[in-house]
Parts: sequence; C-alpha cells; structure tokens
Amino acid sequence: MKHFTSILLICSLVCLQSTAYSQDYFAIHFKYKPQGNYRLDQPSKFLTHESLARKVRFNVKLDSLDLPVSERYLSALQPLIKRNIYNSNWLNAAIVIADPEEIALIRTFPYVEKVVFIKPGSQSRERLVRKSDKLSNINYLPIPTDRIISNEVQNAMLGIDKMIEAGYRGKEITIAVFDAGFIGADTIKAFYRAFDLNKVVGRNMVELDSKNVYTGHHHGTNVLSLMAAYNLPQIISGAVEAKYILCITEDINSEYKIEEYNWVKAAEYADSLGVDIINSSLGYMDFDDPRMDYTAGDLDGKTAIITQGAGIAADKGILVVNSAGNYGRRGSSSITAPADAKGILSVGAVNVEIEMSIFSSQGPTADARIKPDLAALGESVFLLGPDGKGYFSQGTSFAAPQIAALAAGLWQAKPDWSKDKLIDNLLRSSSQAEAPDNLIGHGVPNFVMAYDEPSLEIPDTENFYQVKAYPNPMMGDVLNIHFGTEKELQVFFFDISGRLISSKMLMRTTEGEPFLMHIPALLAGVYVLEVRTAKEVKRVRVIKK
Repeated sequence: MKHFTSILLICSLVCLQSTAYSQDYFAIHFKYKPQGNYRLDQPSKFLTHESLARKVRFNVKLDSLDLPVSERYLSALQPLIKRNIYNSNWLNAAIVIADPEEIALIRTFPYVEKVVFIKPGSQSRERLVRKSDKLSNINYLPIPTDRIISNEVQNAMLGIDKMIEAGYRGKEITIAVFDAGFIGADTIKAFYRAFDLNKVVGRNMVELDSKNVYTGHHHGTNVLSLMAAYNLPQIISGAVEAKYILCITEDINSEYKIEEYNWVKAAEYADSLGVDIINSSLGYMDFDDPRMDYTAGDLDGKTAIITQGAGIAADKGILVVNSAGNYGRRGSSSITAPADAKGILSVGAVNVEIEMSIFSSQGPTADARIKPDLAALGESVFLLGPDGKGYFSQGTSFAAPQIAALAAGLWQAKPDWSKDKLIDNLLRSSSQAEAPDNLIGHGVPNFVMAYDEPSLEIPDTENFYQVKAYPNPMMGDVLNIHFGTEKELQVFFFDISGRLISSKMLMRTTEGEPFLMHIPALLAGVYVLEVRTAKEVKRVRVIKK
C-alpha cells in the first residue's frame, strides 16, 4: 500500500508538471484597436485626471496608444485561454496563460498580429544563476562603527548638495521606481517623509493578486534610498519631497520576456497617475530561455519590447532614467535594454576620478548612437539596506537613481521645461559635454550648470554663484578665479572627501583680472575650491580631467 501511494504521488506530480508545462504565458499582439465605448475626444472616460493634467501641461497629444485594447478581441479570446493576466494599451496586446493548442488557433485570427511566447508555465532553472548574478552587484561593504558617513560625496559630484540648499528637493514631482522589490522600505525611518505624507503608492506586476510591494528583493529599497532617504547626519538624498510610485516588475525567481511586458504595463500604470520620472535600475540581455536572448544588433532603440515601452513613455513626455547595465567587461556595445531607447537617459557608472567603472556597460547602440547618455558615481555608493543601515555598494543600478533625483530637483526648479529641454540641459551641464563618448556619454552632470540662472538665490547659505573658476573642467595646472574686489584672496583646495590639497594667498594687481592658482600634478577627479575673506566663505566644485 505504501509503495502504491508513492507511485500514485509520482504520477500526480508528473501530471501536474505536464499541465504546468503546457499552460505557458503568451503575449497576443493585435493589429487594430476598434472601439465601442471610447474615443480620443472623450479621454476622461479612459484616462485619469492626473494623466490628462500632465499631458495638457506639456502639450502631449493623445493618440491611439492611449485607447484600451479592444473589448471585442478580448471577449473572443476568453473561451480559449486559461487566464487573461493583463492587457497593455501601449503594445495593443493581451498577456495570457493558454495551452499550445489554443494558441495555434488564436494565431489564425485575422486581427492577431503576432503571438509571443514569454514565459514557460513551469520554469527551468538551467540558467537562473544569471538572475542571481544580476542582483548580486549590491555586495554590501559595512561602514566602520567609528565613522559618521553620509552620501555627501555622490551628492557633491552632481551638485545635489547645492540643489538641496536652494530648496529644490523634488516637490510636486512624481517618480516611479521599477525594480525587483522594496523589502523594508515601509519600515525604514529615513523614508518617513514619503510614507508619513501618504506620497507612496505601489503595484506588484509580478504577483498581480498581491498588493504588497515590500517583498521580493531589497534591490529596490537600495535604489529608493538614493532618491527618497532623509535621516541626518546619515543621509539626505536629492528628491525627498517627491511623490513615489513603487512597482515590482522584475521576477527574482527567473528571467523571461514577461518581465519586459511587466515593465511596460507598470509604465502605463504610472502614466495613469501622472508620473513625471521613471527610474528603472533594470536591464535585459540574457534570459533563462536562450531563444529569448538579445544580441548587440537588437539594441537599436526599437527591437526589445521594453525599449519600445521606454520610447513610448518618452514620447508621452515622461523622463525615463535607466541604468546602462553592468556588462562593461564585454566591451563596446554592451548596454542592456531599455538603455538603448531614444529620448531617455541611460546612466553609466564612474569612480570619484570620473573614470568609467570597469563593470559599466558601454555604447554605441546598434544604430550608432552614443550611450550611455550620462554617468554618476557607481563605486562605493552610499545607500541604505533593508535594515535601514548605511552601506557602500556599486553598480549602474545605483548611479541611475542619483540622476533621477537630480532631474526631479531641476524639474521642480524649472517646472515649465519639457522633458526634452530637461534632458538637453542635463547633457549640456555635464563634464564632457563637448566631447561625449561611448564610455560615460556626456559625463557627470551638475545642477548649477544645468540650471543656468546666475540669479538663482540659495537661502540660508553662502552665495555659491559669485565664485567663477575656469577652465572647469581643468585641463592643465592653472585655475583662474574671479571673486570680489580685493587684491588678495585666501584660497583652499580640497578633494571630494574633504582632504586639504593646497592652500594659498593669491595676489592680483587690478580688480578686473583673475587670481591665478597653480596646482601642479593634480590627479583627475572632483574637487572643491574654497575662497575666504574677512566676511565670508564661498565654495565651488572643480573638475580636473
């Protein structure tokens, strides 16, 4: 009897496994969008007030992508599928679970453009190690207990410290964060500003029956801390006053194309809430099913599903900030989708000397566009773990949210700028704007230079804008300094960690000429010039190339 029970159990498992394998996930793309109840001249019937308000604000025109998938088509599918997971308006597709026999019939429907296999019903673990590797770039380095560490280094590299001092912290900006999970985010003290003010909503695109986004993986929590964390003196990030939409799109248990569709669906959801910025520290190149893999030739700004979604979001006036990827050791054209999308910002990683991190993915795209677009600190990045403690980590995943935070503050300061003008000014402000390359793009941007308003006032702080130092970036050993009317000036030169490099008393003969500061053998990197008079102290960031 015991032997018979074992045989019965084995047979049951085999049957269950066979059923699971046969019921796979598919994306059914439609050719058309016939409508019965919805029209573009009556958008309030299918778009939220927030989404419409943002479109009006930036003069974004409605188009057929905004319309829902045809109810007629969905009704015709219903008897033939096991479940309709969700529909994508932007892709004009239905994501379903179905048997191969049903799918074969559906492919013959005249209004079906294509059917894409996106995930097996029962997952093979043959290549799952790469998903683990993908999220293992965190590699926490604990902070010594005898030190008070903050994120001032990474903030200073982008001018976020000056942005914060000027009072721009992302207020009235909505940021969506797409990731693998946000474990601990709802309990971390540093996020209290966002959560206590009821400025956080979320959706789990991987487990649609669950409303919990504080599960899955802590990667999203790490990313969020680089935008929303406020807990002095430990950390203050650049967009602590923004509203947040947290979406789980990445399945930590596998790597299949369904995650790209999850991303697009999340973008549609965020768009419906009037999102301004999407931060996505995700990228796709290799999958558990090698038939789904992308090649460098596919990264052309239009092939990958997630790239199409990012492009649509950009066309709708949403700023998409995406990590370039951590495939840098593969060499040129190693970016991952959707970093190849047009009209977005893909972000690479640098060290404090503004040198490309060895792991940071490189361009160009398959159609010869420069990528990444920008770069930020991606080595020894200070962030928070799911326990709320500070750690150092690395990866382009942690460079991208710094750029998103910078963009949020800048957009608050310049609310009339379109998404494209915002991008243009960020690119123009960057450390190698005149000579972008496929290693770090236009380089490291800067809030002050992107703002481009010499009359900007910073309350309760030194007037940063009265100090002029050039050339900046420095190419040689001499720095010209314009400041004040005195003929003597005491100056100090610090590295980004606060270590004094040089201090001098400079002299000039007339008020109109600059002070000349000679700094020989200066290594490439980010520095702070401090000038002092009897009445005041001023500081300015200087980049040495």
